[in-house]
Amino acid sequence: MAEVERARDMGHRPGAWSALVSDPGPATSVLFEVRQWSQWDAQEQFEAQPEVVLLGDPWDLVPAAAVPFLEQFRQATAPDRAQRVTVSLKGLPAKPRVQDAAIAVDATHTVSQALRKAAPHLLG
Repeated sequence: MAEVERARDMGHRPGAWSALVSDPGPATSVLFEVRQWSQWDAQEQFEAQPEVVLLGDPWDLVPAAAVPFLEQFRQATAPDRAQRVTVSLKGLPAKPRVQDAAIAVDATHTVSQALRKAAPHLLG
């Protein structure tokens, strides 16, 4: 959680970020989205921390180091997604594997595709 506190204190505008936290504890994982930084040097300092895995732009492929982390979030949201999304897909063409939330995130996904599976609320 120290990364979250550092980003908060490093000069981005209030309300310009959101976070998704996995199991709270010493090995806590945080998916942290900063939409707008007020200082470019603060952004670069945050991104340069060894604990931070930069995902890149929405069209970039997911970095291999981020795959297990994003897959953990996809698995955590799967039961809720299954309960909320009850549309029958019978008779419709199958979704491509990078769009199907039931299929694991891997390094063939773009950042946007992986986030749609792992943290759909960040894309809204």
